[in-house]
Amino acid sequence: MKKIFITLVCLLVSNLYGNDFREVQNLVDAGSGVKLFFYQSADNKTIEFRAVNPGGNSFNLEISMDLDNMQSSAALPFKYLLRNNQPSEIKLFNIKQTDSSKAFYYRNFKWYLRPASSPASTGKPVVHKGVYSYPWPKGKSFRVDNGFNGYGAHTGIWAYGVDFKMKVGSPICAARSGVVVGVEQGFSKGGNDPALGNKANYIYIKHNDGSIARYLHIKRKGARVRLGQKVKIGQVIALSGNVGWSTDPHLHFDIVVPDGNGGLKTVPFKFANGRGIRLRKGRGKGKGRGKSIYPKTGMILSH
Repeated sequence: MKKIFITLVCLLVSNLYGNDFREVQNLVDAGSGVKLFFYQSADNKTIEFRAVNPGGNSFNLEISMDLDNMQSSAALPFKYLLRNNQPSEIKLFNIKQTDSSKAFYYRNFKWYLRPASSPASTGKPVVHKGVYSYPWPKGKSFRVDNGFNGYGAHTGIWAYGVDFKMKVGSPICAARSGVVVGVEQGFSKGGNDPALGNKANYIYIKHNDGSIARYLHIKRKGARVRLGQKVKIGQVIALSGNVGWSTDPHLHFDIVVPDGNGGLKTVPFKFANGRGIRLRKGRGKGKGRGKSIYPKTGMILSH
Protein backbone atom coordinates (compact mmCIF):
# COMPACT_ATOMS: atom_id res chain seq x y z
CA MET A 1 0.00 0.00 0.00
CA LYS A 2 1.05 3.24 -0.71
CA LYS A 3 -0.42 5.64 1.61
CA ILE A 4 -0.35 9.57 0.78
CA PHE A 5 -1.46 12.42 3.23
CA ILE A 6 -1.72 16.23 2.71
CA THR A 7 -3.70 18.98 4.43
CA LEU A 8 -4.95 21.98 2.50
CA VAL A 9 -7.09 24.94 3.47
CA CYS A 10 -8.70 26.79 0.59
CA LEU A 11 -10.86 29.90 1.09
CA LEU A 12 -13.10 30.69 -1.84
CA VAL A 13 -14.62 34.12 -2.56
CA SER A 14 -17.42 34.78 -4.99
CA ASN A 15 -17.51 37.12 -8.00
CA LEU A 16 -19.67 37.62 -11.09
CA TYR A 17 -17.91 35.59 -13.80
CA GLY A 18 -19.22 32.69 -15.85
CA ASN A 19 -18.78 28.94 -15.34
CA ASP A 20 -15.60 28.09 -17.26
CA PHE A 21 -13.00 26.16 -15.25
CA ARG A 22 -9.30 26.88 -14.88
CA GLU A 23 -6.59 24.84 -13.19
CA VAL A 24 -5.56 26.37 -9.84
CA GLN A 25 -3.45 23.60 -8.29
CA ASN A 26 -2.15 20.07 -8.81
CA LEU A 27 -0.63 17.37 -6.62
CA VAL A 28 1.75 14.68 -7.87
CA ASP A 29 2.65 11.31 -6.37
CA ALA A 30 6.25 10.90 -7.52
CA GLY A 31 6.31 7.15 -7.00
CA SER A 32 3.38 6.37 -9.31
CA GLY A 33 3.15 9.43 -11.55
CA VAL A 34 -0.51 9.91 -10.61
CA LYS A 35 -1.50 13.58 -10.68
CA LEU A 36 -4.55 15.16 -9.05
CA PHE A 37 -5.82 18.47 -10.49
CA PHE A 38 -7.95 21.19 -8.85
CA TYR A 39 -10.06 23.19 -11.30
CA GLN A 40 -12.00 26.25 -10.15
CA SER A 41 -15.00 27.75 -11.91
CA ALA A 42 -14.79 31.32 -13.17
CA ASP A 43 -17.34 32.40 -10.54
CA ASN A 44 -15.13 30.78 -7.86
CA LYS A 45 -18.06 28.83 -6.41
CA THR A 46 -17.12 25.35 -7.62
CA ILE A 47 -14.00 23.20 -7.41
CA GLU A 48 -13.72 20.23 -9.77
CA PHE A 49 -11.24 17.41 -9.17
CA ARG A 50 -9.59 15.56 -12.05
CA ALA A 51 -6.82 12.97 -12.26
CA VAL A 52 -4.43 11.30 -14.68
CA ASN A 53 -2.59 7.99 -14.30
CA PRO A 54 -0.07 7.62 -17.13
CA GLY A 55 1.74 4.64 -15.56
CA GLY A 56 1.29 0.92 -15.92
CA ASN A 57 -0.30 0.26 -12.50
CA SER A 58 -3.90 0.76 -11.43
CA PHE A 59 -4.70 2.41 -8.09
CA ASN A 60 -7.59 2.75 -5.68
CA LEU A 61 -7.91 6.51 -5.13
CA GLU A 62 -9.58 7.90 -2.02
CA ILE A 63 -10.23 11.60 -1.31
CA SER A 64 -11.66 13.04 1.89
CA MET A 65 -12.22 16.56 3.26
CA ASP A 66 -14.44 18.65 5.53
CA LEU A 67 -16.88 21.06 3.86
CA ASP A 68 -18.27 24.34 5.22
CA ASN A 69 -21.21 25.76 3.31
CA MET A 70 -20.37 23.47 0.39
CA GLN A 71 -21.78 20.24 -0.99
CA SER A 72 -20.13 17.43 -2.93
CA SER A 73 -21.48 15.88 -6.11
CA ALA A 74 -20.33 12.47 -4.78
CA ALA A 75 -20.32 10.81 -1.38
CA LEU A 76 -17.27 11.54 0.79
CA PRO A 77 -14.82 10.01 1.20
CA PHE A 78 -14.74 9.71 -2.59
CA LYS A 79 -13.43 6.36 -3.86
CA TYR A 80 -12.45 5.57 -7.42
CA LEU A 81 -10.55 2.89 -9.32
CA LEU A 82 -7.93 4.82 -11.28
CA ARG A 83 -6.97 2.45 -14.07
CA ASN A 84 -3.52 2.32 -15.61
CA ASN A 85 -2.47 4.04 -18.85
CA GLN A 86 -4.86 6.98 -18.46
CA PRO A 87 -2.83 10.00 -19.67
CA SER A 88 -5.93 12.14 -20.31
CA GLU A 89 -7.66 13.97 -17.46
CA ILE A 90 -10.56 12.11 -15.85
CA LYS A 91 -13.29 14.17 -14.18
CA LEU A 92 -13.90 12.77 -10.70
CA PHE A 93 -16.36 14.98 -8.79
CA ASN A 94 -16.90 18.57 -7.67
CA ILE A 95 -17.76 20.61 -4.59
CA LYS A 96 -19.75 23.82 -4.73
CA GLN A 97 -21.11 26.63 -2.55
CA THR A 98 -24.58 26.09 -1.09
CA ASP A 99 -25.56 29.46 0.44
CA SER A 100 -24.34 32.37 -1.68
CA SER A 101 -24.64 34.80 1.22
CA LYS A 102 -22.10 33.00 3.42
CA ALA A 103 -18.39 32.25 3.27
CA PHE A 104 -17.52 28.76 2.05
CA TYR A 105 -14.41 26.62 2.06
CA TYR A 106 -13.00 23.10 2.35
CA ARG A 107 -10.32 21.92 4.77
CA ASN A 108 -8.49 18.84 6.05
CA PHE A 109 -8.04 17.64 2.50
CA LYS A 110 -6.46 14.17 2.25
CA TRP A 111 -5.82 11.84 -0.64
CA TYR A 112 -4.61 8.25 -0.65
CA LEU A 113 -3.42 5.83 -3.31
CA ARG A 114 -3.41 2.06 -2.85
CA PRO A 115 -2.21 -0.33 -5.54
CA ALA A 116 -5.21 -2.03 -7.10
CA SER A 117 -2.95 -4.92 -8.01
CA SER A 118 0.06 -5.02 -5.72
CA PRO A 119 3.37 -6.59 -6.78
CA ALA A 120 3.25 -8.54 -3.53
CA SER A 121 -0.07 -10.14 -4.45
CA THR A 122 1.19 -11.85 -7.58
CA GLY A 123 2.48 -15.42 -7.63
CA LYS A 124 2.23 -17.70 -4.62
CA PRO A 125 0.54 -16.48 -1.42
CA VAL A 126 2.72 -14.72 1.13
CA VAL A 127 3.90 -16.93 3.97
CA HIS A 128 5.68 -14.44 6.18
CA LYS A 129 8.31 -15.86 8.54
CA GLY A 130 9.35 -12.43 9.69
CA VAL A 131 13.01 -12.68 10.79
CA TYR A 132 15.44 -10.11 9.36
CA SER A 133 18.98 -8.89 9.72
CA TYR A 134 19.54 -5.36 10.98
CA PRO A 135 19.44 -2.86 8.08
CA TRP A 136 22.94 -1.47 8.68
CA PRO A 137 26.55 -2.75 8.48
CA LYS A 138 28.02 -5.09 11.08
CA GLY A 139 29.72 -3.36 14.00
CA LYS A 140 27.15 -0.53 14.11
CA SER A 141 24.45 0.17 16.72
CA PHE A 142 21.27 2.22 16.39
CA ARG A 143 18.45 3.20 18.72
CA VAL A 144 14.76 2.44 18.13
CA ASP A 145 13.08 5.84 18.40
CA ASN A 146 9.58 4.60 17.51
CA GLY A 147 8.50 0.97 17.51
CA PHE A 148 5.39 -1.10 16.73
CA ASN A 149 2.08 0.69 17.44
CA GLY A 150 4.04 3.80 18.37
CA TYR A 151 3.26 7.47 18.03
CA GLY A 152 2.65 9.54 14.91
CA ALA A 153 2.02 7.53 11.75
CA HIS A 154 2.69 4.13 13.38
CA THR A 155 -0.99 3.17 13.55
CA GLY A 156 -3.47 1.30 11.38
CA ILE A 157 -1.88 -0.25 8.30
CA TRP A 158 1.41 1.46 9.28
CA ALA A 159 1.34 0.08 12.85
CA TYR A 160 4.33 -2.26 12.48
CA GLY A 161 6.92 0.23 11.32
CA VAL A 162 10.19 0.96 13.12
CA ASP A 163 12.13 4.25 13.18
CA PHE A 164 15.87 4.08 13.85
CA LYS A 165 17.67 7.27 14.85
CA MET A 166 20.38 7.57 12.23
CA LYS A 167 22.68 10.35 11.05
CA VAL A 168 22.28 11.57 7.49
CA GLY A 169 24.57 9.63 5.18
CA SER A 170 24.70 6.43 7.24
CA PRO A 171 24.85 3.26 5.10
CA ILE A 172 21.62 1.26 4.92
CA CYS A 173 21.84 -2.46 4.16
CA ALA A 174 19.35 -4.98 2.83
CA ALA A 175 17.79 -6.79 5.78
CA ARG A 176 17.02 -9.74 3.52
CA SER A 177 17.91 -10.81 -0.02
CA GLY A 178 15.50 -9.93 -2.81
CA VAL A 179 14.80 -7.81 -5.88
CA VAL A 180 14.51 -4.01 -5.92
CA VAL A 181 10.92 -3.10 -6.91
CA GLY A 182 10.89 0.58 -5.96
CA VAL A 183 13.39 3.44 -5.98
CA GLU A 184 12.80 7.14 -5.28
CA GLN A 185 15.72 9.48 -4.57
CA GLY A 186 14.72 12.79 -6.13
CA PHE A 187 13.26 14.65 -3.15
CA SER A 188 15.37 16.88 -0.88
CA LYS A 189 13.04 18.61 1.59
CA GLY A 190 12.16 17.20 5.01
CA GLY A 191 10.34 18.41 8.12
CA ASN A 192 7.44 17.92 10.51
CA ASP A 193 4.85 18.69 7.86
CA PRO A 194 2.13 16.23 6.74
CA ALA A 195 2.26 17.87 3.29
CA LEU A 196 5.62 16.12 2.85
CA GLY A 197 4.06 12.71 3.46
CA ASN A 198 4.27 11.70 -0.20
CA LYS A 199 7.73 13.21 -0.71
CA ALA A 200 9.92 10.68 1.06
CA ASN A 201 12.73 8.95 -0.82
CA TYR A 202 12.73 5.17 -0.52
CA ILE A 203 13.97 1.75 -1.54
CA TYR A 204 11.53 -1.21 -1.78
CA ILE A 205 12.87 -4.78 -1.91
CA LYS A 206 10.63 -7.76 -2.65
CA HIS A 207 11.53 -11.12 -1.07
CA ASN A 208 10.98 -14.63 -2.37
CA ASP A 209 7.84 -15.09 -0.22
CA GLY A 210 6.22 -12.00 -1.77
CA SER A 211 6.71 -9.68 1.21
CA ILE A 212 8.32 -6.28 0.65
CA ALA A 213 10.78 -4.42 2.88
CA ARG A 214 10.48 -0.63 2.74
CA TYR A 215 13.37 1.69 3.61
CA LEU A 216 12.15 5.32 3.84
CA HIS A 217 13.57 8.85 4.22
CA ILE A 218 16.85 8.15 2.40
CA LYS A 219 18.85 11.20 1.34
CA ARG A 220 18.55 12.81 -2.08
CA LYS A 221 20.53 10.80 -4.63
CA GLY A 222 21.20 8.33 -1.83
CA ALA A 223 20.15 5.13 -3.63
CA ARG A 224 22.92 2.63 -4.21
CA VAL A 225 20.80 0.14 -6.17
CA ARG A 226 18.62 0.34 -9.28
CA LEU A 227 15.13 -0.90 -10.12
CA GLY A 228 15.09 -4.63 -10.90
CA GLN A 229 18.48 -5.30 -9.33
CA LYS A 230 18.98 -8.43 -7.23
CA VAL A 231 20.49 -7.70 -3.83
CA LYS A 232 21.94 -9.86 -1.09
CA ILE A 233 21.39 -9.59 2.65
CA GLY A 234 23.84 -7.10 4.13
CA GLN A 235 24.46 -5.30 0.83
CA VAL A 236 24.51 -1.49 1.02
CA ILE A 237 21.39 -0.23 -0.77
CA ALA A 238 21.15 3.44 0.24
CA LEU A 239 22.32 6.28 2.49
CA SER A 240 20.02 7.45 5.25
CA GLY A 241 18.51 10.93 5.28
CA ASN A 242 15.83 13.21 6.65
CA VAL A 243 13.59 13.64 3.60
CA GLY A 244 9.79 13.72 3.59
CA TRP A 245 7.53 13.91 6.65
CA SER A 246 10.35 13.49 9.15
CA THR A 247 11.04 15.27 12.44
CA ASP A 248 14.66 14.11 12.76
CA PRO A 249 17.19 12.15 10.67
CA HIS A 250 16.15 8.51 10.81
CA LEU A 251 15.43 5.35 8.86
CA HIS A 252 11.86 4.07 8.72
CA PHE A 253 11.82 0.32 8.13
CA ASP A 254 8.82 -1.95 7.74
CA ILE A 255 7.57 -5.11 6.05
CA VAL A 256 4.35 -5.12 4.00
CA VAL A 257 2.16 -7.88 2.59
CA PRO A 258 -1.21 -7.82 0.73
CA ASP A 259 -4.11 -6.72 2.94
CA GLY A 260 -6.74 -8.76 1.07
CA ASN A 261 -8.37 -5.64 -0.41
CA GLY A 262 -5.90 -4.86 -3.16
CA GLY A 263 -3.60 -2.83 -0.92
CA LEU A 264 -0.71 -3.45 1.46
CA LYS A 265 -0.37 -3.56 5.24
CA THR A 266 2.57 -3.72 7.61
CA VAL A 267 3.12 -6.92 9.60
CA PRO A 268 5.11 -7.75 12.73
CA PHE A 269 8.62 -9.06 12.22
CA LYS A 270 11.70 -9.96 14.24
CA PHE A 271 15.38 -9.17 13.91
CA ALA A 272 17.94 -11.94 14.19
CA ASN A 273 19.81 -10.47 17.14
CA GLY A 274 23.59 -10.33 16.84
CA ARG A 275 25.61 -8.75 19.65
CA GLY A 276 22.42 -8.21 21.62
CA ILE A 277 20.47 -5.20 22.83
CA ARG A 278 21.01 -2.41 25.29
CA LEU A 279 18.14 -0.62 26.96
CA ARG A 280 17.59 3.12 27.07
CA LYS A 281 20.11 3.83 29.86
CA GLY A 282 22.70 1.33 28.74
CA ARG A 283 21.52 -1.48 31.01
CA GLY A 284 21.34 -5.07 29.85
CA LYS A 285 24.22 -4.93 27.39
CA GLY A 286 24.36 -8.10 25.31
CA LYS A 287 20.90 -9.24 26.43
CA GLY A 288 19.30 -11.73 24.06
CA ARG A 289 22.46 -12.41 22.07
CA GLY A 290 21.73 -14.80 19.22
CA LYS A 291 17.95 -14.72 19.72
CA SER A 292 15.38 -13.18 17.43
CA ILE A 293 13.66 -10.14 18.93
CA TYR A 294 10.84 -7.72 18.28
CA PRO A 295 12.19 -4.14 18.10
CA LYS A 296 10.82 -1.95 20.91
CA THR A 297 11.09 1.78 21.49
CA GLY A 298 14.23 2.61 23.46
CA MET A 299 16.26 -0.43 22.45
CA ILE A 300 19.75 0.04 21.04
CA LEU A 301 20.35 -2.80 18.60
CA SER A 302 23.77 -4.07 17.55
CA HIS A 303 25.07 -6.57 15.00
